[in-house]
Parts: sequence; structure tokens; C-alpha cells
Amino acid sequence: MSHLIPLEITQFLKTQTIATDIARKVLRQAIKGENIDGDLESSLYLVFQALLVNNPSKSKISEILTSIKLGEEFISEILQSWDDIPKPRYGVVFPQLVDVNWKSSHVISTSEEKRIHLPSLSVNLNIQEASGEFSSLSFTCNREQLADLTYKLKSALLQVERFK
Repeated sequence: MSHLIPLEITQFLKTQTIATDIARKVLRQAIKGENIDGDLESSLYLVFQALLVNNPSKSKISEILTSIKLGEEFISEILQSWDDIPKPRYGVVFPQLVDVNWKSSHVISTSEEKRIHLPSLSVNLNIQEASGEFSSLSFTCNREQLADLTYKLKSALLQVERFK
């Protein structure tokens, strides 16, 4: 069914009748990260935790919740409020690149050398930290450094795509 939820959990829940009030209670507990007792509640809790942590598309959420026989009204409520439900952040949260500004220039000479004629690139990266704060990172590079940076970024992108 889904790689988000262990198969034995979904199979168990498919055999259960889950009352909407129990589902609401367990969802509240999953959002708060509270402990829970009972096989049904624990299994349902794992489903909600998996959804909260992985934050799948609404169609995937609907598919999963429908497969474990939750009521359409409850599923509709969850889908309508999904974006407002606080999601836990587990693991490493990396800063996000928000904006890039760059300027290309050509260095003709410096105080040390009369003739250089080298292109250079000035880059300013605007970054949002995991805490929500914004910062800026600026650097200047020549043609060789730019080629090296481009190669390293492409390699990193390939590594990230392999983990998807």
C-alpha cells in the first residue's frame, strides 16, 4: 500500500472499526507527541505520526486513511486542516536557499599586476536557517573556482536525488 506505514499496521487497522472520536483523540495525541495505550490506538498513532513526519500529498493521505477505513467526514476534516496542523521536525534540518544574486565582472588589472584580464563572479546567497532567521553568504570566484563549484553542486544534487 504505502512505504510510509508498515504493512502489518495497515493490515491490522483494516480489520478494525475505528470510531471518529477515537481517531480525533489519537490524532491530537500524535500532534502533541503524547504516549498512548492500546493496540488500536497505538497502530492508529503510528499512522498519524508517519503522516505528520513525512507530510505526503493530500491525495496520498486520503488514500492511506481510506484504506484503514476511517470515515469520509473525518478524512475530509483532516485534509481541510492539514496545512494548519503543526508537523514535527525530526532529524537534521538544513538551511534553505531563498535567493541568489550574482554579478559578473572582468578584472583588468590590480595594484600588484598591470594586466590580468580575468573574469570574476560575485555571488550573494540569501539563506533561511532552520530557526527561521535569514542570513547572507557572499563570495567572489574566478573561472576555475566557478567550474569547481558547479561540479560540486551537480554532484551533491545527484546524491540527493539518489535518496529520494
